[in-house]
Amino acid sequence: HRFQPFNGNSVLHTFKNSLKLDENEKSEVEKIYNLYYNASSKVRQHSLKAIIDTSCTAELSSLSSQIPEKLRFDFRRFLPEEIAFNTFAYLDARSLCRSAQVSKHWNKLANDEVVWKRMCEQHIAKKCHSCGIGLPNMSFLESLRLGERAISSTTSPEPFKAQYVEEDVEPGYSAKRQKLDYGMSSEELTILDHDLNTPISYKQIPFIPVKEPRDLVPYKKIFSERLLVEQNWRHGRYRLRTLNGNMGGVRCLQFDPRRAILMTGGYDKTVRVWNTSRLLDDTDPGAIDAADSALVRVLYGHTGTVMALRFVGMTIITGSADTTLKVWDLKTGECKKTWEGHTGGVSCLHFDDKLLVSGSEDQTVGVWYKTTGKHFALRGHTDAVNAVQLVKSSLVFSSSGDATTRLWDIESQSCLRVFEGHNAPVQCLQFSMSPTCHSDVLPNNLAGTLITGSMDGTIKIWSAQTGECVNTLFGHVHGIWCLQFDTLRILTGGYGGTVRMWDIDTGTQLFKIDGHSASVNCCALTDSEVITADDDGNIKIWDFM
Repeated sequence: HRFQPFNGNSVLHTFKNSLKLDENEKSEVEKIYNLYYNASSKVRQHSLKAIIDTSCTAELSSLSSQIPEKLRFDFRRFLPEEIAFNTFAYLDARSLCRSAQVSKHWNKLANDEVVWKRMCEQHIAKKCHSCGIGLPNMSFLESLRLGERAISSTTSPEPFKAQYVEEDVEPGYSAKRQKLDYGMSSEELTILDHDLNTPISYKQIPFIPVKEPRDLVPYKKIFSERLLVEQNWRHGRYRLRTLNGNMGGVRCLQFDPRRAILMTGGYDKTVRVWNTSRLLDDTDPGAIDAADSALVRVLYGHTGTVMALRFVGMTIITGSADTTLKVWDLKTGECKKTWEGHTGGVSCLHFDDKLLVSGSEDQTVGVWYKTTGKHFALRGHTDAVNAVQLVKSSLVFSSSGDATTRLWDIESQSCLRVFEGHNAPVQCLQFSMSPTCHSDVLPNNLAGTLITGSMDGTIKIWSAQTGECVNTLFGHVHGIWCLQFDTLRILTGGYGGTVRMWDIDTGTQLFKIDGHSASVNCCALTDSEVITADDDGNIKIWDFM
């Protein structure tokens, strides 16, 4: 009675008329009622206790059936609008969806764009500190929706930036159903209401595809789409597409999800360009014909195995066992430049706007100025250099068959740090610089995560700042040939044809994919896809969207 507007005379009048009592009995009820209504809170509590203690079972049963209904009230109606809105902003996604079903007013608060904007910023491209769930960025979808010009996927993924967009009523979705669901489809409600911590076999639940992207969507839809993809990742649900790649085997690949362009290089001395949007699922009857039509262009020119490639925009640079580096025009397929300098096969490369770095079987790291072609070598490894990565045109990471990974300063041409811990050749590496680390503090205060994979079957996570190994992941029985990682997970592949996915924070294995019959030489990881290629020339695209 302290919260609700209360008219004692009105309540008493209604109550007396509902009772089947004579006038004397009604008069007695009115006296008791008036005494109780005008009593203090302390007297009321003692009176209620006395009444309960002296009541029989039937009276107590009648009382208990009426109490729950009286206790139900909308607390939000007794709070200022700002406080109620702020309360909803701290709910998780599951609670918001349930709250949206309570009433129209709750629905208005639970579906507010600011609430879901905050939800997106908490979860997308990073793990939420409260629930531990992280959602894929999938920024390329927003580029397609908003008509932005496609850019290369080789750039570092940008943090999610919420942007308000509107959406029309979905075709075939009746206004009546929308009114009943308060804007939430039954599929979305089922997904958001699912217990994410319950382990479920992907065989028990059918693959849940994300709906085709529309031009503009609200934050709630942005969150729901990414949650569907995250659950497919979590439970190992995917669609598989297969390509017959380079003859004799594929040694290197790169994938651009914005343009659906896949490039591969291999033992047949060619670079092949594929349009993956033409592919069909392996279960589709027309999958073989679609795979044949996916090949867009073949680049000829190398006289040895193409062991490394990288492309940005319309420029491709390749490295080969013939000891050369070649620069190609993707549009025409023409070789623009050929750089010579290594005395052994070029096994890896990486570049930015100014510089290109290459690793070779001659045990050196080559540093090339792209405008002039001039170069010099960094020496220190005692075996073939298997992987390199350029950082801000000033630092280079390199891994080698001598079981070490080195950090080099380009300006001084010196080795700054040696990462030791593997017991066999280090075949692959990837470095991600911390967002708080700026180029003006390099190289002394480099901060970020370095991950390496070795033929000893382990993956090691290093602190680039201290050079210490912070975690070692075990699971591969044989050596590891390739790895890729993002803000949420690590992808690895190697001997035995197995592909494994790991949680980047905990180091636990999320799932294993068995699909290759030969060693997995190279891989690519996007927000919704895994691309792997093996020694038999098979390219597999595992689509989790």
